[in-house]
Amino acid sequence: MKDGTAKLLLGVAAGGAAFWGVSRWRNGRTARAQDRLDQWGAEHDEEPVAPPYEATCPSSRGAEQPAHGGGGRKRLSRAFDLVFTVHGMGLPVPYLRALAARESGMDPRDPKGLINVVRVVLDDFNARHGTDVPPAELKNPVTNVMIACDALRRIIESYARHHPRVENLREDWSNRHFVELLTMGWNGGWSERAGLGRVVGYLEHQGQTDITLADVARAAYAAGAKHWLWDPRKLAWTRSVADLYFTELGRDIAVGRVAPPARADASAPSAGAMAKDAPTPDVLRFGRPAPAGVRLVVSSGWSRPRDGGRTHHAIDLPLPVGTPILSIDDGVVVRAETSAQGEAGKWVGVKHPSGITARYLHLSRVDVQVGQQVRRGARLGLSGNSGNSSGPHLHLDLRAPLDLLVLIESWTGRPAGGWGPEMKPYGYSIPGESWIPVDDHAQVVKDEAAAAGIRLHGAEDATDPPRVATAAPVTSPDQVDAPVGG
Repeated sequence: MKDGTAKLLLGVAAGGAAFWGVSRWRNGRTARAQDRLDQWGAEHDEEPVAPPYEATCPSSRGAEQPAHGGGGRKRLSRAFDLVFTVHGMGLPVPYLRALAARESGMDPRDPKGLINVVRVVLDDFNARHGTDVPPAELKNPVTNVMIACDALRRIIESYARHHPRVENLREDWSNRHFVELLTMGWNGGWSERAGLGRVVGYLEHQGQTDITLADVARAAYAAGAKHWLWDPRKLAWTRSVADLYFTELGRDIAVGRVAPPARADASAPSAGAMAKDAPTPDVLRFGRPAPAGVRLVVSSGWSRPRDGGRTHHAIDLPLPVGTPILSIDDGVVVRAETSAQGEAGKWVGVKHPSGITARYLHLSRVDVQVGQQVRRGARLGLSGNSGNSSGPHLHLDLRAPLDLLVLIESWTGRPAGGWGPEMKPYGYSIPGESWIPVDDHAQVVKDEAAAAGIRLHGAEDATDPPRVATAAPVTSPDQVDAPVGG
């Protein structure tokens, strides 16, 4: 009896120790993530400065909004306006133009890119999206703008979520105070633990909700926030971005390029909010990969576990050998592998105007060539059982580039476990169940999709679907020299 009691007590102690250890690990991981966010402002290389006096941060409370006029400043280059429009996540082009001008002088060759993306921003982006974008890629204006705007959207959403009573933190591009507080969050840090969010929370606790940049600067020291939130240089820089934004906005309005920004609606959700329950966007509503009359049932889904800890990351459609395989959308053929050797066997890759690349594996015959333009419904080849295949079927794999991947995540949410791995030059794997019209899914596929948070095609209809802007139709293939999977 005594031995049994001793064993029970020992087991309880061991369990308690294990629970304590896991809790410590989780708390440490959360703290490390917050520490990274709290270093947001440190990477702009300013040295610590003394706490501010009234004279160092004059209040802008009650100041008139800048007129929407031309002013005397030199007009900024519009060379990157298309990039800002397509990849700016709905942020005003004049603001992104002003931010890029103040960050890099509108030079994408800057070591941190067009809109200076510091390392903590890049690491935060990779951690949240399951990607591995290297620092060298920040010199690509598309990647740089997309990552910067993803961070700006996150700041806006954090402000709205944690401080809904503070009007100047509500997205309103006609409100200079909002523009300044967003820009300071971008440049100086926005976290609730030690950034601008902490200072705003401190002021709210004191009963103040009409909060400006000057208020944040004066209260940052007392609130225990990071020192760069009261640095006069950061305050001057932040205000210079706002000045430049309103100047550029006035010029764009004067020539009819943009409409004056609307006032914020307190009841409206943030424009950048993730919409897991949003309808399936029409832009990725593809056609069937087989002719009408051929029954299509997904037997193995994107989240299907495989031996060795791998995941399927495609959909499998059992088809008799010789079934015509059709392009799911207009596009250009970027790969036409006619050898049956290798894991994928004979296969075809087609890049579509949306940026998605579809890969059709295990074919018995390939009927197209690299560089050939195809229409939706065009025959690409015949289904088969080539390569590493356990039975006749079509393995259909959808790949999205980084900028489109982030947009898809804002539409449908991110699957449990993250997106599939990147395969250059095609991009990251996305679930085909969401976008490919089929007749049915095997029950196991339905169960696994539900567990992974993947919606099935046709579950909801889009009423006002977002669109992916493209500068021109896809007319030529990428240079391809990459391994493929089965």
